[in-house]
Amino acid sequence: MANDPFVSPPCRATIGGMDGLENTLPELPPPPRNTSDDVARAELRRKLDSLRAGVTGGAPPEVVGAANVPATLPPLVFSRDLPYSLAQRKPALPPLVGPPVRLEDAVPGREVRTPDGLVSYLIEQCCEERISAVRADHFTAQASALSEYMARRNFHAAIQPEDLLFVDLETAGLASAPLFLIGTLCWENAAWVLRQYLCRDYSEERCVLALFMELAAKRKVLVSFNGKSFDVPFVRMRAAANGVPCCLDHFHLDLLHAARRVWKGRLPDCRLQTLERHVCGRLRGEDIPSHQIPDVYHAFVRTGNARQLSAVIRHNRFDLITLADLLVRISAEPAKRPSVEPGPREEMLWAD
Repeated sequence: MANDPFVSPPCRATIGGMDGLENTLPELPPPPRNTSDDVARAELRRKLDSLRAGVTGGAPPEVVGAANVPATLPPLVFSRDLPYSLAQRKPALPPLVGPPVRLEDAVPGREVRTPDGLVSYLIEQCCEERISAVRADHFTAQASALSEYMARRNFHAAIQPEDLLFVDLETAGLASAPLFLIGTLCWENAAWVLRQYLCRDYSEERCVLALFMELAAKRKVLVSFNGKSFDVPFVRMRAAANGVPCCLDHFHLDLLHAARRVWKGRLPDCRLQTLERHVCGRLRGEDIPSHQIPDVYHAFVRTGNARQLSAVIRHNRFDLITLADLLVRISAEPAKRPSVEPGPREEMLWAD
């Protein structure tokens, strides 16, 4: 420090005399107390004490207001602070009863293979005679109305039933969980053909995606329910994760948005099964709740028992049939659209 050229002699003297500086400074008086703050703290403490007394059974707090106000007020409790009740949990899967059931016996289908050697399970059948709501004459009679409706949705080419591909997914969960079933419904040879691509285990997801892309490449319009927000983004995400080329640049008709434009405010909600009941006039028979579907599939992969998986396949079929029925009803002229008044109900049954 003595040879430091950057510190001048006056600075060295000042720094050396700092030790005795605090002894020469006069003692400062304490800051004046704010009596208004003391009063506010005391009032707040009094209110807190009265609330505690009311909760613990002591003297009730003083209530100022109208005569109809109760003498004691319950404390504010947020739902996030409450313990998770067992009653709020989703019911578990019912236990499997009986011997194990093979997939081929529960859901008839066949193994399919891609040119790359990937395999999966295909369930394919014609549903023309099963559900009257999608009869050939019923659908083709609405072809002109459907073309006009699609033109209002900025699809100006003449639409044919062969251009449509109805899509519905079943996934093993949300976020990054795999999908295990892609259900499709398309028009071939004057009849509806239902194809469901099933993963028998998690490794077959890539094959299911590849087969779906091959089918979608032959169609012009995708029809889904909430597919713009869920189905198509989910397929793209899983295709990227599996290295499957994805080209879903089709015109996409999401019937959830279309149904909201027509029936919002006239129905309790616009869920698919609500529309199925009030608009299509059908009630499903025995059906599996949607929240149980991932657990059913995981149990099938773990045990190989397909006894409960058949209910998932049937649930997916019902959704696709209702999509086709809704499209015809939504595209009808406003005067011909069905009312939502309760009417005769037809139970939707499907014999496996």
